[in-house]
Amino acid sequence: MLNDFKYLERKYKHLFPDFELLQIEEIALPVAKVKVQVLGQVVTETTPITEFLLRFINLGIDNPTDLAETLGLSRDLVLDEIAEEIRQGRVKRGLSDKLILTSLGHDVRISAAVRMPKKLSIEFIFDKGTFKLKNWEKHLFISSSDLKEISKNILKSFEQRKKTIKLDDIDVLEINRIFKEEAKKNGKNSVEILNIQKVLQRRHGFRLGRIMIYYKSENENGFIVLVGNDRSPEHEDLIRARGGLKALDIKITPPVPNSMQMKPEAIKIVERDSPFVDDGKRVMSFEHRPILLDALENTHQRLMIISPWITRAVVNDSILRQLESLLRRKVLVTIAFGFFDSSNPNQTDRRDDSRILRSLLELSRRYRNFEFRWMGMTADKAINHSKIFVSDSIYIAGSFNWLSFRGDTDRSYRKEDSEMRTHPDVVNDRYKGHYEEIMKISKPMSIEFLPADNRKRPSEKSTPMSKKLRKN
Repeated sequence: MLNDFKYLERKYKHLFPDFELLQIEEIALPVAKVKVQVLGQVVTETTPITEFLLRFINLGIDNPTDLAETLGLSRDLVLDEIAEEIRQGRVKRGLSDKLILTSLGHDVRISAAVRMPKKLSIEFIFDKGTFKLKNWEKHLFISSSDLKEISKNILKSFEQRKKTIKLDDIDVLEINRIFKEEAKKNGKNSVEILNIQKVLQRRHGFRLGRIMIYYKSENENGFIVLVGNDRSPEHEDLIRARGGLKALDIKITPPVPNSMQMKPEAIKIVERDSPFVDDGKRVMSFEHRPILLDALENTHQRLMIISPWITRAVVNDSILRQLESLLRRKVLVTIAFGFFDSSNPNQTDRRDDSRILRSLLELSRRYRNFEFRWMGMTADKAINHSKIFVSDSIYIAGSFNWLSFRGDTDRSYRKEDSEMRTHPDVVNDRYKGHYEEIMKISKPMSIEFLPADNRKRPSEKSTPMSKKLRKN
């Protein structure tokens, strides 16, 4: 995923040369899966025997014996072929039993293809944003209910106009172009649509695309819409016409000053003296989430995340399933979170998602290799404002909130940078230091540290998320 994001960043950098890519998000494009009844004809290439039989009859070789000799085939085989051509209406017998071509036979001879008209039912994807037929693979269609299962917070693009898709909206020429492309790609016979008779079914839903969000200043930002890996200017124009990023409820906020620079008091365990000074690398805003997802899939030994808050914008059902998969594989997982707010000493009003916290708490009770720690009662901002990520081979520190920032629920994006270290000695040193500090100043997560209105025992909840996850 990270390599894919970097490829896209390089591919489209020329469109926003002075901007920085903040994030690449999925966006749901409204579509309909439309089924129609058509009158079409299957276009089949003729066999070499048929092609040359029709050619020689047209040249005046009009009896089975001469045709067999000319073709170099047995008379019985030629008689069978002639019978089939007569049955198909491409050849008939004239005076003195001579063979002659019908008008259909002449058409087939010229085109070297057979056309057989018949009624067909065909299905295709109709883009409700551009209000055009699209050559998009039908398995990419997602129903509204399935989209909610993927994510309740996913961005949604706009429909160009609200109306029923009618026969007049479906372009026969465009259907034929799509069919021709598919036939060429798959090596199958092409179907030529003569006319569309009626619409049989319309299923409304979505097709996922991606939106690349760019930042230059608070008042200068931009975006690109991708379908697959290809840019879609039509969808960009549609979003701009509706008000741009603001219409999608996306806000671009200024970066935190000196976000790349770790102040000495910001984290107690910062860069200790080390001879390894050449393994540093900047982690750009859009790179953080792919790094997290890659770690959840490929980590083998350890994963540590320190983040002030935990929200559903990041830790959704899919992330929880991946985390449990890590735990089953005996990976050592440490998640430390919590932010002390002096104006809210009882921590009753927090940004954390209670449902997600309960699910993580249940996982920590089931897996001894999961340390789920609460740091919110520690008034030391040097500790509970840390944003740290450590996996098998990388250490990252910076301003990115790993478990809460993805634009958050209000779709607020900002430039968030971090520093990565990759030398094994450095990574191991950072992991050991942070782990010791977490164990010293934090407490095991428990019911009492949930937001005040959610401090019930897991058994009191009707459907804990962990049970839902196990069902899946």
